[in-house]
Amino acid sequence: MNSQLNEFTAEPMIAYFSMEIGVKNDIPTYSGGLGILAGDTIKSAADLNLPLVAVTLVTRKGYFEQEIDSTGWQREKPVQWDPAKYLKLQKEKVKVQIEGRDVSIQAWVYQVVSPTGGKVPILFLDTDLPENDPGTGSSPTPCTAATAPTGSSRRSCSAWAACACCRLSNSTSRNTT
Repeated sequence: MNSQLNEFTAEPMIAYFSMEIGVKNDIPTYSGGLGILAGDTIKSAADLNLPLVAVTLVTRKGYFEQEIDSTGWQREKPVQWDPAKYLKLQKEKVKVQIEGRDVSIQAWVYQVVSPTGGKVPILFLDTDLPENDPGTGSSPTPCTAATAPTGSSRRSCSAWAACACCRLSNSTSRNTT
């Protein structure tokens, strides 16, 4: 099987997991300092040409732009974005169990390219897929519906992200869907 992910998994790489990564303003999948720090770490890895692949979640809702109105009050404007404008959808899909349900996951890729020539791919894991429609008996996980959850839900999201990354990596040699 000729996999789109093969170029990221053919050689051993360091896997860098973060619930949010800020590498570009137009890709609003971060909310503050930790996301920016993760993005800077990835950019530095590209500058140093390190064998690194980053893994995060793609979220389409939950972030907002702030404005201060003429009376001094903060107003929020929701930000919705289309990953297809900036990321490349991979064809591989995997299924993982989340809270007793099978959930399909697909990855989008964004390539951080350094002026030094180094490259670091970021895999954005996505569960907003037709087969996860509640009408099919499965339901999409809140992990990629909006901004990252907290508490035990956040731990569940982190665990399935790691599991999905391993399964996507293994799908380069066999079909998992």
